[in-house]
Amino acid sequence: MFRIGVVGMNPGNGHPYSFSAVFNDFDNDALQKECEFALIKEYLPAHHRHQEFIPDARITAVYAPEAGAAERIARVANIPEVCSSVAELVEKSDAILFTRDDIDRHWEMTGELFKSGKPLFIDKVLAHTPEDLRKFVSVIPENYPLMVASSFPWSPLVQQAKKVLSGSRVFFVNGVTSCVWVRYAPHLLWTLFELFGNEVVSVQNSGNDDGDIVTIQFANKVAAVCEIFNGVGLPLGLTIHRQGEEPLALPYTDDGLEAYFLSIAGMMQDFAAMIRSSIPPVPLKDIILLNRVVLAGIASKNEGGRKIFMSDFMSDIQR
Repeated sequence: MFRIGVVGMNPGNGHPYSFSAVFNDFDNDALQKECEFALIKEYLPAHHRHQEFIPDARITAVYAPEAGAAERIARVANIPEVCSSVAELVEKSDAILFTRDDIDRHWEMTGELFKSGKPLFIDKVLAHTPEDLRKFVSVIPENYPLMVASSFPWSPLVQQAKKVLSGSRVFFVNGVTSCVWVRYAPHLLWTLFELFGNEVVSVQNSGNDDGDIVTIQFANKVAAVCEIFNGVGLPLGLTIHRQGEEPLALPYTDDGLEAYFLSIAGMMQDFAAMIRSSIPPVPLKDIILLNRVVLAGIASKNEGGRKIFMSDFMSDIQR
């Protein structure tokens, strides 16, 4: 049985509960009393249904620096041990599930983890600045068992869309999500890469103080416009515009949240597969590329909406 240690949590992010529940099941009484997230209290009972998704791995330890957070996560997700530091968690685990998406703290909290050699999941994206991304690149060996992901590409709706779109000509895609670019753009970007490949030509952010409007041009002529404004309501997702066909709506947060939960379960199943094999599901070069696209969106906005060509932007750290 593989022992996994989970690191949580930051404001607005309930992943420690839902990701851990895929491995450990959950205590519904504790979930309803102690979990801060109404959607998680809705979709875990409705769609998890106490199934066993991953028989050979369990979350056995949890660490969270915020007072009382680790204890709440442990009670909800049946985690037997609360650790007092990341170092203690690493020592007691075979793999680490880093579920925080406060991207500005990723290097601070995970940079040392690569010395352990243990399989590692990091939520959404590595770094929020070019400097931190360079630090990550300097310490991550090639073929390190690292998974950096959003669960959106694992949605059954995305996998169905791949089949449908194989016979369509796509002109452009509109993506909408709440929160802020550096934190939630990866939800849209990982899915765009899954559907259309990752040959990004250029990135241009024409947003304003309230949010981001980022145009991404792909080498295959598909254009994606990603709009990220804090406070946007559900559903979050993509709308794909095709020649001679109605637009294809692809929600991340679907009605009832069944596909959303199954995307989390599928992603955790692939994380478990990486633990078994030590083979990352996505090459490091693709993780770095997506992070460069995120950073290009920030740089474009900071430079008044200048179009940034990916062939020139941070090209020295391609792996």
